[in-house]
Amino acid sequence: MSIFIVAAKRTPFGAFGGSLKNLSATELGTIATTSALSSLPSSFDKSSIDTVIFGNVIQTSPDAAYLARHIQLKSGLAVDKPALTINRLCGSGFESIIQGFTSIKVGDASMAVCGGAENMSSAPLVADGNSVRWPGGVTLGSGLQLRDMLWDGLTDAYAGIPMGITAENLGKMYGISRLVRGASLNFYILFFVTLLECRQIDILILFFAILNKYKYNIQECDEFAIRSQQMWGEAKKNGVFDLEIAPVEVQVKRQTQVIDTDEHPRPETTLEKISKLKPVFQKDDGLVTAANASGICDGAGSIIIASEKAVLEHNLTPMARIASYHVSGCDPKIMGIGPVEAIRGALGKAGLNLDDVDRFEINEVSKRNRERFIFFFLMEDVCEVYTGVCFVPFIVCMLCVCARVFNGKFCIWKHYTG
Repeated sequence: MSIFIVAAKRTPFGAFGGSLKNLSATELGTIATTSALSSLPSSFDKSSIDTVIFGNVIQTSPDAAYLARHIQLKSGLAVDKPALTINRLCGSGFESIIQGFTSIKVGDASMAVCGGAENMSSAPLVADGNSVRWPGGVTLGSGLQLRDMLWDGLTDAYAGIPMGITAENLGKMYGISRLVRGASLNFYILFFVTLLECRQIDILILFFAILNKYKYNIQECDEFAIRSQQMWGEAKKNGVFDLEIAPVEVQVKRQTQVIDTDEHPRPETTLEKISKLKPVFQKDDGLVTAANASGICDGAGSIIIASEKAVLEHNLTPMARIASYHVSGCDPKIMGIGPVEAIRGALGKAGLNLDDVDRFEINEVSKRNRERFIFFFLMEDVCEVYTGVCFVPFIVCMLCVCARVFNGKFCIWKHYTG
């Protein structure tokens, strides 16, 4: 049985504390879903949607426990059909599609709405229930202790490290480094001039050999970040995102403002500017900066999938066929390497190899993680032709992967073929 993607929409991605901060994840998911539904033929009967599955990681609103169900009802879908909210952390958006795919495969559904929604700006500061609910919890003078659920959500308590450190670990493991900053570059120039004046030819030859060996590693992080930003700018200019974005209306000073553009990208930035930024997680020799890691943002994505029979019955237009999927695990201290085995597994299940694939979309939390995938597998010209990890913000459930990847690839295909 073939299963197809027949619709996909996403909201713009709002910056952390940006224009979408006052919209709950449920509201954002409803906007994406209603937009995806409206892209189906006008004759389509919404009661034909058999299940709604949404990913959500950090519950940031009072109705978060009901997220998928409320998205379903607010989108005008049948009240007697089931809904499910799931959490596979960064893979939750993908997992919603896997669950919908499986439901159709086993005959429990013929059509499914799948997606992910998150409002990270609204992540609460919480007090432990044992400290405030029960006698003896908060004593005189001790005060109320609050925890940041956003920071906790981005920190693996088992591994004992925040997500940014996993990228740093991968960088050390595979010899990735940032662009040489001013002081270091001046040292190299001074060292070169000194060797030249002293006519230390043997040492000079060795010096150039070392630089040549490591020249790509010296530049790769920040250069990849610039590439990512510039690709987004080019795509925006060419209208590539127009088909995939569901505009969002927000109230600003009693006026309605339409948000139809991602807020996080900075395509005008330069390599010179970002190379001056200090590392966030490892102060001395760290790799992760505000410029070469994806942003914390708000948004939602929604995809509608259907069986071949449903496609014919409702006169739907397939955007893509779901060929396979694969889920794998890895050491949590280097979690960004996970896509390597997952993609190997997905290709194997589909009976394909890397040479059979013309385009890859690799979205991860930081450039180090993405670079390791390219190092193992690919040339850059088949990765993220119009986007990149520094444009696609990090939203915990990776809803961007849900609609950004699938709808984005369709939009790029449309852009190529007209």
